[in-house]
Amino acid sequence: MQSDAATYRPGVHVIDRRTGELGRVMDHEGSHLQLRPPHGGVEWDCPPDAARLATQAERRAAGIAANGTECRPLAEGTGK
Repeated sequence: MQSDAATYRPGVHVIDRRTGELGRVMDHEGSHLQLRPPHGGVEWDCPPDAARLATQAERRAAGIAANGTECRPLAEGTGK
């Protein structure tokens, strides 16, 4: 039988309802999800019952393209 953590597959973006933070599911550790901020940083553990799928608007606001890839806006005037 799968744990509740297996409900969210690695790569999907979820909201940690305890903090309101958006994170990408990296893996499952025991009964917890391991989440990482969209543009990198320190992972944190989240119980699956405290997570929900991020909406398209939430993903877009965090700089995540429609295909799920993480993108950052271009620096103004640099073309890079």
